[in-house]
Amino acid sequence: MPWYGFAKLGQDERKKLDSLISWYLEEFRFDIRKLVIILDAKIGPTESDLEMFEYLQSLSIPCIFLLNKIDKLSNNEVNKSLTHTQVVLSTQHILPTSSVTKAGIHTLMKEIGGSLKEVKK
Repeated sequence: MPWYGFAKLGQDERKKLDSLISWYLEEFRFDIRKLVIILDAKIGPTESDLEMFEYLQSLSIPCIFLLNKIDKLSNNEVNKSLTHTQVVLSTQHILPTSSVTKAGIHTLMKEIGGSLKEVKK
């Protein structure tokens, strides 16, 4: 879900983007097996992330939250960020990852692969 929380848009552009996301998720949701939402480990879940999470729950779309950029944090900071994110998002699946060190990438690939296998059944 690129840009829904990061884009610095005016109100009109934000409404257009929100409408586009809603259209995509609601019209093509039968093709969506799992949605990946990327969260910055330093920042944690934002208000936009919480709104998206609630929206996805209302549509019964399963998701994985990636807690990205963990390579920029100490182990203690990663644990604090993970705990905070788990509390804010209830018991949702949260996967700490780093594109630099590849931490968590193998697990992510298994998760995505498992979702694709469900499609083939």
